[in-house]
Amino acid sequence: MTSWESWLKRWQDAALIDTELASRIREFENRQTDSGRLRWPAVLALSLGGLLIGAGVILFVSSHWDEISPLSRMVLLLATLLGFHGAAIVLKPKMPILSTVMHFLGTVSLGGGIQLAGQTFNVQEHWPTGILLWAIGAWVGLLLLRDWPQAGLAALLTPAWMVSEWRIPATLLLLALCYASARSSTQDAAWRRVLTWMGMLAVFPVAFWLVFESSSNSLKGRWLADLIALAPAAIFFFWLKRNQIPNVAAAVAWVLLLRLLADDKQMLGAIAWCGLGSAGMIAWGVLEERVERVNLGVAAFAVTVVSFYVSQLMDQLGRSLSLIGLGVLFLLGGWQLEVLRRRLVGRITEVRP
Repeated sequence: MTSWESWLKRWQDAALIDTELASRIREFENRQTDSGRLRWPAVLALSLGGLLIGAGVILFVSSHWDEISPLSRMVLLLATLLGFHGAAIVLKPKMPILSTVMHFLGTVSLGGGIQLAGQTFNVQEHWPTGILLWAIGAWVGLLLLRDWPQAGLAALLTPAWMVSEWRIPATLLLLALCYASARSSTQDAAWRRVLTWMGMLAVFPVAFWLVFESSSNSLKGRWLADLIALAPAAIFFFWLKRNQIPNVAAAVAWVLLLRLLADDKQMLGAIAWCGLGSAGMIAWGVLEERVERVNLGVAAFAVTVVSFYVSQLMDQLGRSLSLIGLGVLFLLGGWQLEVLRRRLVGRITEVRP
């Protein structure tokens, strides 16, 4: 839902305009938006063109890197960085989409420039510091440009630096949940959609990492460090969903208790807690009318059930019987979950105007 649609819904709910007038306004705005929007083939061509240019520059520089003097290397790195951003500034008035791509390539090239500059001048190698500097550059780009590619880079590089410095799966899981819940029925900006996709892709691997790292004693006794690292993620979560404070508090408590259960090697309790968290994600999606959150919760519940079967029941059955049981679980359980998912999604689509 775009910004004008949210206002239109508010006016309609307040009985300031009727349904017919709202439909006419929506039809007019959609015509204006469609006339000025690039179609997906153009966006795809621009995106692929930008990626190919970046790959070609990297290939050309890497093939001649040993032949270039240190001073020439630094000049080349600065020229690449300034060239991408300079081209973006020139293209901004006529081709804003291409300008966004060029700014994105400029920020991406900053990461390579930081690492190569350190290699050129034999700076003491500590690659997490390079990621930190790259993340700072992405945040500066976000503050200056206010576009979603810079937001995506900042949201990706910041936790990448944190995990490269410290092993903090609990913090990453909380950030993944925060990102996955970024969208709402009234707030659906492009940067929120980017965060949502990033969070949904990260939830499962990070949750597995948290459970198995904690249960293997590799994170034993690191509660103070985990809580310190968890604080900024929790603050960002509360800021992003400041109208959903109880739900955010429940998510923070869920992550902390999952960490505790895995730390004590309570695998059955951790699996049951994951199932409860999946149900909570489904309920949250229904509450905020977000279909992708319902889908994530259903998928998480299915993964939890399969994990319980494989870890707790499969070893107690024979090989053939365990496979048969797993097949039945996929067929019947998957069918029932799909029926439930369609019912919930249908309820959400009926509520939306």
